[in-house]
Amino acid sequence: MLHGPNLNLLGERELAIYGSQTLAETDRDLQTAAAGLGGWPPHQPGAYTRYSRAGFRRRSVIAPVCAGQVAGFGPESYRLGLLGLGDLLSRSKRDR
Repeated sequence: MLHGPNLNLLGERELAIYGSQTLAETDRDLQTAAAGLGGWPPHQPGAYTRYSRAGFRRRSVIAPVCAGQVAGFGPESYRLGLLGLGDLLSRSKRDR
């Protein structure tokens, strides 16, 4: 899993916002989920997807080329994204 910046602080900082699950726990859960789906390496671009100026942070620069986005579910977003990717790849193989 390739993570964005500062996610190593999950489970340590701003627990009321980010929750208590650590990055290591999130990675473990993702490895378990990915094993059942073929084991693709997901990417969490985080801060890399948006302009750095405060006024532009709500505009994703990669959204136009993405098949989908998942956000707002905390660590569960990773699993949901992985399931979505699995479904997308399955449909792609089936449609060939």
